[in-house]
Amino acid sequence: MSAGESEAESEYVSPRVEEAVELADASMDAVNVGLDPDVFGDEITGSHRYLQQEFFDMVVKPAIISLADAPTDPRNERAVAEAQAIVAAMNWESNE
Repeated sequence: MSAGESEAESEYVSPRVEEAVELADASMDAVNVGLDPDVFGDEITGSHRYLQQEFFDMVVKPAIISLADAPTDPRNERAVAEAQAIVAAMNWESNE
């Protein structure tokens, strides 16, 4: 249950949705406090091969596609532009 959400509201939210929100929040918190991208990458590439594919399909690709469709301002314009270039190069469907 997120901050400001009542117990009645949370019972209508799938546990999978809550898990995804918590993972996204934890990931942004890790970036904010100085995530080491080399260590993170090494951990991903050192994991089980099937899980690497699932991680890409369930986390990386949807994040890139969503970022490509994100509203832009000077704080995120490079990330959005890079995500748009990846989506175009890979011929992925956008969320729009």
